[in-house]
Amino acid sequence: MLVKDGVAQVPILAGSVQEPVGELRHYLAAITGAEIKVEPARAGASGIHVGLAADFPWLRFDGVEQLGGEGFLLRSDGTTLYLTKDLAL
Repeated sequence: MLVKDGVAQVPILAGSVQEPVGELRHYLAAITGAEIKVEPARAGASGIHVGLAADFPWLRFDGVEQLGGEGFLLRSDGTTLYLTKDLAL
Protein backbone atom coordinates (compact mmCIF):
# COMPACT_ATOMS: atom_id res chain seq x y z
CA MET A 1 0.00 0.00 0.00
CA LEU A 2 1.48 3.34 -1.07
CA VAL A 3 -0.96 5.71 0.66
CA LYS A 4 -3.60 5.14 3.34
CA ASP A 5 -6.08 7.81 4.46
CA GLY A 6 -3.99 10.52 2.75
CA VAL A 7 -0.77 9.48 4.49
CA ALA A 8 2.19 8.01 2.61
CA GLN A 9 3.09 4.54 3.85
CA VAL A 10 6.42 4.23 2.01
CA PRO A 11 9.03 6.63 0.61
CA ILE A 12 10.33 6.96 -2.91
CA LEU A 13 13.87 5.55 -2.87
CA ALA A 14 15.74 7.59 -5.46
CA GLY A 15 18.50 6.46 -7.75
CA SER A 16 20.73 8.75 -9.80
CA VAL A 17 18.14 10.16 -12.22
CA GLN A 18 15.99 12.73 -10.43
CA GLU A 19 13.44 13.66 -13.13
CA PRO A 20 11.33 10.48 -12.86
CA VAL A 21 11.47 10.71 -9.06
CA GLY A 22 10.02 14.21 -9.17
CA GLU A 23 7.36 13.25 -11.69
CA LEU A 24 6.24 10.24 -9.66
CA ARG A 25 6.13 12.30 -6.47
CA HIS A 26 4.09 15.01 -8.21
CA TYR A 27 1.52 12.60 -9.66
CA LEU A 28 1.14 10.57 -6.47
CA ALA A 29 0.52 13.79 -4.52
CA ALA A 30 -2.04 14.95 -7.11
CA ILE A 31 -3.87 11.62 -7.02
CA THR A 32 -3.75 10.90 -3.28
CA GLY A 33 -3.15 14.26 -1.57
CA ALA A 34 -0.21 12.70 0.30
CA GLU A 35 3.29 14.14 0.45
CA ILE A 36 5.66 11.30 -0.41
CA LYS A 37 9.11 11.48 1.16
CA VAL A 38 12.13 10.97 -1.09
CA GLU A 39 15.15 9.17 0.36
CA PRO A 40 18.34 7.80 -1.19
CA ALA A 41 17.98 4.21 -2.35
CA ARG A 42 19.62 1.68 -0.05
CA ALA A 43 19.73 -2.08 0.25
CA GLY A 44 17.01 -3.58 2.41
CA ALA A 45 14.77 -0.50 2.36
CA SER A 46 11.08 -0.87 1.53
CA GLY A 47 9.48 1.70 -0.71
CA ILE A 48 9.34 2.67 -4.37
CA HIS A 49 12.79 2.29 -5.94
CA VAL A 50 13.04 4.63 -8.94
CA GLY A 51 16.16 4.76 -11.10
CA LEU A 52 18.54 2.91 -13.33
CA ALA A 53 19.24 -0.77 -12.74
CA ALA A 54 22.86 0.21 -11.99
CA ASP A 55 21.62 2.42 -9.10
CA PHE A 56 20.62 -0.73 -7.23
CA PRO A 57 23.68 -3.02 -7.46
CA TRP A 58 22.34 -5.28 -4.70
CA LEU A 59 19.41 -6.26 -6.97
CA ARG A 60 19.30 -8.31 -10.16
CA PHE A 61 16.98 -7.24 -12.97
CA ASP A 62 17.09 -9.98 -15.60
CA GLY A 63 16.50 -8.73 -19.14
CA VAL A 64 16.76 -5.01 -18.38
CA GLU A 65 19.51 -4.59 -20.99
CA GLN A 66 17.09 -5.74 -23.70
CA LEU A 67 14.47 -3.05 -23.06
CA GLY A 68 15.75 -0.37 -25.42
CA GLY A 69 15.55 3.39 -24.92
CA GLU A 70 11.87 3.60 -24.04
CA GLY A 71 11.54 0.41 -22.00
CA PHE A 72 11.42 0.05 -18.25
CA LEU A 73 10.71 -2.66 -15.68
CA LEU A 74 7.94 -2.52 -13.13
CA ARG A 75 8.31 -5.21 -10.46
CA SER A 76 7.28 -5.85 -6.90
CA ASP A 77 8.42 -8.31 -4.26
CA GLY A 78 5.38 -7.74 -2.06
CA THR A 79 6.86 -4.96 0.08
CA THR A 80 8.84 -2.93 -2.44
CA LEU A 81 8.03 -1.59 -5.89
CA TYR A 82 10.81 -1.24 -8.48
CA LEU A 83 10.65 1.15 -11.46
CA THR A 84 13.92 0.71 -13.32
CA LYS A 85 15.50 0.93 -16.74
CA ASP A 86 18.90 0.12 -18.18
CA LEU A 87 20.07 3.52 -19.46
CA ALA A 88 19.29 7.15 -18.70
CA LEU A 89 16.95 9.04 -21.02
